[in-house]
Amino acid sequence: MELLRYKERMKELKITQIDLANLSGIPIQTIRKIFAGITVSPRLDTIQAIERALGLDEKKSIYDIPGIE
Repeated sequence: MELLRYKERMKELKITQIDLANLSGIPIQTIRKIFAGITVSPRLDTIQAIERALGLDEKKSIYDIPGIE
């Protein structure tokens, strides 16, 4: 998990943690705990969902999500 990379990508996309939660389907409380360092070893499916939402996964880009331009 690369929090710095995720934060930089969020800045590039101009999205908030709330936006990330909505895009990834991960509860905002979980997103906040991960970014605060409270959850240091999130589940693999959680990380994969975050990476897909940020377009860091080859399978799906954020631009493939309806409503994102």
